[in-house]
Formats: sequence, C-alpha cells, structure tokens
Amino acid sequence: MKTHQYFWKTVFPTPAIAFASTFAIALAFSGCQSASNNTKTIHLSILDAATIYADGSVRDFVFAMEESNTSEQKDAAKRDFLKAIDLKVNQKNPTEAVHYFRKSICMFPEANSYYELSDALISLKQYEEAANALRMAEVLRFTPLANLYFKQAQVLALQERGEYEVAENLRKAVEQGFADKAAIENEPSFTSLQKTEQFQRLYLDKFTQVQDKETAEFRMFLAGFPVSENGYEIKADDIEQINSKYINYDFAKYVKEMETRQDFGREVGSEYFYAAKVQETSQYVAVIYIAKDAVAEVIPPIFASLVTYDLKGKEIDKIAFACQCDYKTVKTGKIAGNQVTITQHNREWEAEFTEVAPSENKIKSVTEISKESYTIAANGKIESANKTTGMLLKNANLLAVKQ
Repeated sequence: MKTHQYFWKTVFPTPAIAFASTFAIALAFSGCQSASNNTKTIHLSILDAATIYADGSVRDFVFAMEESNTSEQKDAAKRDFLKAIDLKVNQKNPTEAVHYFRKSICMFPEANSYYELSDALISLKQYEEAANALRMAEVLRFTPLANLYFKQAQVLALQERGEYEVAENLRKAVEQGFADKAAIENEPSFTSLQKTEQFQRLYLDKFTQVQDKETAEFRMFLAGFPVSENGYEIKADDIEQINSKYINYDFAKYVKEMETRQDFGREVGSEYFYAAKVQETSQYVAVIYIAKDAVAEVIPPIFASLVTYDLKGKEIDKIAFACQCDYKTVKTGKIAGNQVTITQHNREWEAEFTEVAPSENKIKSVTEISKESYTIAANGKIESANKTTGMLLKNANLLAVKQ
C-alpha cells in the first residue's frame, strides 16, 4: 500500500484532533470529509482526495479494499451515493449531488459513482472534471459502454474538441449497441456538428439499416444479465450475495421501482442489480433482478423480482421471486423451464434484536411456512398454479443456515 496515494484516518468523536494536517487535504476538496457520531474509535481507509482521478492509485486502492473486510465502509459509500442520486434526480440539486458523489468515491470508488458524478458535473458546466469522471468510469469497467461513449462524445462537444473526436466516440457508442439516432440529432451540444462530413458519414455508416430504437435499447439492458438457460435458484443465503453488477439509472424504464421513486419524489434508498436472464422465447423474455435497501441499519430488505417483457422491453408481468423480506421472513425461489416455485420460511433468532447487536445474534431455526407454484404462459403472463400452506415444519436443518 502506497502511503502517498491514500491514508489511514482515525475518526474520533471530535474529528479535528485526528491527523489534522492530512485531513485538511480532504476538507479542501468538497465531498471527501467524514465525521462520526460513534463513541468508539473507527478506523477507515479513505482515498486521498487528490488521487480520485489517478488510474493507478484508484486501482490499487480498490484492490486493497477488496482484500480487506470493508462491508461497513462500502455500505457508507452506498448511502452517500444514493443520497447524491436523490439530490440529482428528485431534488434537482446538482451542486449538493456532486458533494455526495465525491464523498462516496473517497470511501469506495465504483464505476457507476463516477458515471453519475459526470452527469451532475455536466449540468454545472464543469466539463473537464466530467471528462475525468467518465474516464475513471471506463477504467473501472462501467456498463453499458454505449451510454458511456455517448456521454463522452457529449462532453467533448461541450469542450469544443472538434468533429473527429466527437464522432469517433459516437461510433464506439453505436458499435456497443447505441441505436437512438434521434438522440444524436437532437442533442444541443452536437448542433454545430450535424452537417459536418464526420457526422454525415456516421449516419450513413451506422444508421442505414440499424434495428429499431426500442429493440436496441432493450437488448442493451438484457446484455447485463448472466444467462441461466438450465434453470435458476436463489437460496436463503444467496440473496445477499447477488449484488455485484449494478443496474444504472439509464435503464429505469425497465425497472419500474426506479421510476416510481422518481415520479413521487421519494428519497432514493435502494440499489438494483442484475441476477439472471432465465428464459427467452419468440414472445417474451424473463429476467430476475435484485433490489436492495442500502440505507437499512440492521438486516436490509432485499427483494428479487421475476419479470417478463415483450421483445421491445414492455413489461408483461412481475412477481416477487425471493426476498429477505424482514429479519424473520425469507422467501426462496426456483425456476426450471417455465415452472416457478417460491417457498416462504420463518426464521427464529436466539435473541431479540433489541437485546443484542445483530452481529452477535444467530438464527436458531428455520421453518417452512408455505409454497407457491407458478407457470409462465406462452404470452409471458405469470400464472399461479397452486398455493399450499401446511403444517409448520420445525426443522432447523431445512436450510443451510450460516452460523
């Protein structure tokens, strides 16, 4: 670990007494300061504010953090990220959003954090930093690349970098699946470039026989899902682990929970992750995605949804496939072909959560409560086959419980 790239900071009830000279660097860069109301000492490894756009430093930092037990720090970074999303999307406050995006990146840099930061910076006309944020998103393997290259072209145009660089990034965007010709034609930053040779050649080469916009956008969304053609199952202990690949807000039209949060101006509190594409026919596509409450303090609610769409991305049907519904209720899901089975379980803990810390509590038993069966019909509708609620099976070994 290179000490000049990032530093260890001890956060005390009075932060000013801890590493004051080094901490001043973070204070000088909006978004990288940190404080704690905890009475105990917390040791955090914080990315130095001066290096959040240094490729090698960020890679080294991420590698070092992945090798450590950093779940609490990642959760703190997610909370700041979601606060930033809420400020940017719902409250239309890009200045404050930038502050929280930077703060999240200092705690734990991720590709989607840089990407969303770039959008807020563009609205503030801070184009140089926006370009750096997009570069870091690419370094950290942001997906979909089509959206990234389009936004890079937009920033280059706003920086007046010329038709060649802008058109080259748009070419890369189209090659990665971007098919919205109208978005290019109607983007204000491209207005002065529309009649240039490079743009006219782009339209001729890339949009003469391109598939329709709706289908192409939906295919970009589907590309993020691992394919599970031979069935798929989420067990009780699996659901907390299926959160490695983030669905960004460019695909909110396919994840209705994202749109609902925005339409009603509610605080953004969940993150969404790809789980699996489980079936595709000539009539529909079926996928499973995960929604995780990133601001819960004890046991976060996590929900897996089984969703069917038509081939242009219009939602046909949706059911809850699995969940860590609350600290007692867990649902597991299994799909084989077009047959779906969902089982509900009840967890009994050794102690009440008001009496002991969650990390010290253990599951005493798991009881199967009910089982539901569904069939995905040829038209994509998810139909209930039967529901059985029987005897409580008090068998602690029904599930492999992590102690």
